[in-house]
Amino acid sequence: MRGSAVVPVLVLVATSVGGCSAGAPAPEPSPAVDLRSEISAHLDESAMDDVRAVLVIADDRTVVEQYYGTTADEYRNVFSVTKSVMSTLVGIAVDEGLLALDDSLGVLLPDYAGAMTAEVAGTTLEQLLTMTGGFRDTMNPSAGADVFEQADWVAACLGSANRPAGERFAYSDPGAHLVAAVLARATGRSVLHYAREKLFGPIGTDTDPAAEPRFAPAGIAEYEAADFAWPVDPQGIHVGGFGLKLRPRDLAALGSLYLHGGTVDGEQVVPEVWVLDATSMHVPARGPGEGYGYLWWVGEADGSAAYMAVGYGGQLVEVVPDRDLVVAVSTHVGLHATIDATQLIYLVDSVIAPAFTP
Repeated sequence: MRGSAVVPVLVLVATSVGGCSAGAPAPEPSPAVDLRSEISAHLDESAMDDVRAVLVIADDRTVVEQYYGTTADEYRNVFSVTKSVMSTLVGIAVDEGLLALDDSLGVLLPDYAGAMTAEVAGTTLEQLLTMTGGFRDTMNPSAGADVFEQADWVAACLGSANRPAGERFAYSDPGAHLVAAVLARATGRSVLHYAREKLFGPIGTDTDPAAEPRFAPAGIAEYEAADFAWPVDPQGIHVGGFGLKLRPRDLAALGSLYLHGGTVDGEQVVPEVWVLDATSMHVPARGPGEGYGYLWWVGEADGSAAYMAVGYGGQLVEVVPDRDLVVAVSTHVGLHATIDATQLIYLVDSVIAPAFTP
C-alpha cells in the first residue's frame, strides 16, 4: 500500500466521489478520478512506496492532487530542483541588467581571482547554466575531494575545474553553487532575500519563517525541524545546487509560472524570453532528459516537447506546453533514495500525458 507519514531529512550529498439517487443511472467516473486511480495503480505496481505527492494541473485546473502519508503543508527537500529555481532567479537578474550570460567568472567573482586559473576566469555564466563550465562532475565520485567539506565552498568549487570550459556537458553541483555566489554578488543581497521578492512572493511560496542552517552535520536538526529552509555554505551563501525545502504546491506553481511564459495572474515575473531560452536544449546531455537548457532538463512526454526540473530521489516538476500540462511529484528520501526521477518521467510519459490531447 501507499507509504506512511515521514520526517524530511537532509541527505549530505552533493546529493471525492458523489452519490446518486436510487434508480438513477450511475454517472461515469470523471477523468480526474480515472487518472488519479491510474497514477496510484502505477505507483503500486512499480513499488514506488516513497512517493508522497502527485499534482497534475491541466488547462489551469488541478486535475489530481493526491497525497500519500503526508499533507499539502509539508515542506520537503527538493534536492536539485533547487537548480531550476536558481535559473529562474538568474533570468530575472539578467532582465534587470545585473548579469549577462557572457560575463566571465573573473568579472563576476573578482574577490576570488587568486583561486582561479586563467581558463576558469574566462568561464562564462552561460557555461555554468548549461553545465559546460568544466567543473567537477557530480556523477563521478572519483573526480576529486568533496568541495562541500571545505572551509570556503566558492574557492573549492573554482578549484574543482578539471576540463576546458565548453568542452562537454558534465552535471556539476560545484558549478551550480558558483551560480548562487554570482547571483548574491550581482544583486548585493542574499539569494533568499532576492528570491523572496522576485519569485517566492509572486508564486505564493511561504518562506516565513525561514531556516538557513549551515550545510553541515551540525545543521541537520534545525533543517529537519523547519518548514521552509534553504541551507547556506560557510560564507553564508545559499546552496545553489540542492537543499531547498518546498511544498508540492510550490513545485506546481513553479511549473505553472513557466507554462504561462513567466507570468502569474497577468504579472510578468520572469521574462518570457528567459522561459523559452532556459527550457530549450543548448547541449545534448545524458540523464533524465535528452538535453539541457539553463539548469533545466529538456525532453519529451508522449511525443510532445517537455522540460523538467529534477531532484535526487524523484523530485520532479515537468511541463508539457502543448498539452497545457504541469506535473509535480514529491518523494521521501531516507539515507538512500529508492526512486529515480526517470521512473516518474516515465509515469508522465506513459500514464499522465496520454490523458490530455495536444
